[in-house]
Amino acid sequence: MGRKDVNTITVTGQVEAEPEMRFTADGIPHTTFSLVCAQPTPRDPHAFERFRLVAWDEPLAEQCNDLLPGARVLVEGRLQSTTSDDPENRARCLFEVIVRDLVTLASTHSTIMPASQPRPQEPATRPAIPPAPARSAPAATAAPSSSRTAPAAPPRIPRGPRPAS
Repeated sequence: MGRKDVNTITVTGQVEAEPEMRFTADGIPHTTFSLVCAQPTPRDPHAFERFRLVAWDEPLAEQCNDLLPGARVLVEGRLQSTTSDDPENRARCLFEVIVRDLVTLASTHSTIMPASQPRPQEPATRPAIPPAPARSAPAATAAPSSSRTAPAAPPRIPRGPRPAS
């Protein structure tokens, strides 16, 4: 029996954008998505790595297709490389993670938050802020109050139509 080497990669991070599910000519589903992994260093506290991931077959491809941008996940898989020529005939090597298993992680905060997803609750260690008292509706002729600013809304991430299941 021949030697068998180990090719295993485990990464955690946030789903960067809407996953994309496609089908081969034989009808086999595969979902492609990007994962952003924070890798802060003293020199660059905002450093990160970006991985391209591919999940094959049901139900894994469907599970990955249901992920929302900003979701924190743990992925276990194998690293695969492909080589192709770019338009200038230079060899280009692409690495991607072939997903074997995926677990959605709980998160107390997220740097990417789609508008359709509710904001996470604050950690229990912070004091609770009492709700604002109920106010009556302003008169139609009243000028808007400039003493108070509206809270910043989370960034809107466009979502395309989902394929019917």
